Amino acid sequence: FYFDFEATSPGPIVASTESLVELILHGSTTAYADKYESFRKLYASHDDGKAAQRVYDHIWGASHL
Repeated sequence: FYFDFEATSPGPIVASTESLVELILHGSTTAYADKYESFRKLYASHDDGKAAQRVYDHIWGASHL
C-alpha cells in the first residue's frame, strides 16, 4: 500500500482465521459504518453500483435508449 492501511482500514484487522470467524459470527457491521464510508469516499468514490450505466452512456449515449 502507498498509505497507512492500518490507520485508515475500513474495518477490523485480524491476525488469525479464528479471529476472523469470531468476527464474522459475532461482530458488528454497524460499528465500522462511518470508517467504511470515509474509506469508500476517499479510495472508491466511483464505486456506486452505476459503473456499467456510465460506460454505456459514454459509448452509446442516450440516443440508443
